[in-house]
Amino acid sequence: MTFIIFINNSIFVGYNPSGYSLSSFSPQTDKVLVMKVKLDDLKEILSSNIKKYRKLKGLSQEKLGLISGIDRSYMSEIERCIANPSIEAILRISNALEVTPEDLLKGIKKR
Repeated sequence: MTFIIFINNSIFVGYNPSGYSLSSFSPQTDKVLVMKVKLDDLKEILSSNIKKYRKLKGLSQEKLGLISGIDRSYMSEIERCIANPSIEAILRISNALEVTPEDLLKGIKKR
């Protein structure tokens, strides 16, 4: 399970390899890898992965927008790293592409 935490304008991305939800997470028994990520790096990875999966499905930005309920121009802004998509938008896009939100965040490097 991948999760994102925002603390004092910093972004921390974590991965819980055991797959437990955060509500059942125990710091004493569960291992979690947490790393600080720059917003621009996160947007670049998300953009690249959305574009990759969209093209693999043979979808245009317009068609992906229609399927996900997101305006085509906003989808373009996400793919060009201009927009900061909400968690809801990421979930809608991942559902439309039939991948997990984690798939859209793969490639995040530890700093």
